[in-house]
Amino acid sequence: MLSNIIEAVPSVIHQLIDIYWSDIYNKQVIEKTHEAALQHEVLPESLNKYFQMMKDYQISKGTSPFLIIEPYGEALEKLEPAYFSIQRANFYQEG
Repeated sequence: MLSNIIEAVPSVIHQLIDIYWSDIYNKQVIEKTHEAALQHEVLPESLNKYFQMMKDYQISKGTSPFLIIEPYGEALEKLEPAYFSIQRANFYQEG
């Protein structure tokens, strides 16, 4: 069971990075990320506060989505810097 959890975490992170760098608005990134987080039992602990912020945003819509997205992206980059960099380059068509 533990090996399944360890194997699942990188694919979850990749899915979250793919959503982050998809060609959609910040509000949609929050919605899709929240949906993806609900589908997984194992999520990186370091992202929990961002998932909570996204949940709160969906309820109240009071905060600018940018204030959530920017630090969330930095947290994703720390978890998988190489994959994050590749997806950023693809998004900006640098590669």
